[in-house]
Amino acid sequence: MKEDDLKVKIIGIVGTPIKKGNCQYFLEEALKVAESVGPVETELVHLKDYKIEYCIGCDKCLRWVHKKQQEVGFDVVPVPIKGYNCTIKDDMQILHDKML
Repeated sequence: MKEDDLKVKIIGIVGTPIKKGNCQYFLEEALKVAESVGPVETELVHLKDYKIEYCIGCDKCLRWVHKKQQEVGFDVVPVPIKGYNCTIKDDMQILHDKML
């Protein structure tokens, strides 16, 4: 793969419940500037469009990471976890995949 083929992906996350407000405007402007600099793919995500539940503190995600860490060794960073491992079935999995 040549250096010219590399493309940076940037996800802009709007956390305010106000759509088309100042936060979204400034984030859109920042993403436009990023696109003008070079080979960049951007996406704007508005958290208001997703159903995200609160963490219930079951620690399944941490237990899974610790189990995998024991298998591969504690010196391997980041721990190679495949997929999304939360017990809560909400839209966070969609956002998680976008961020990866």
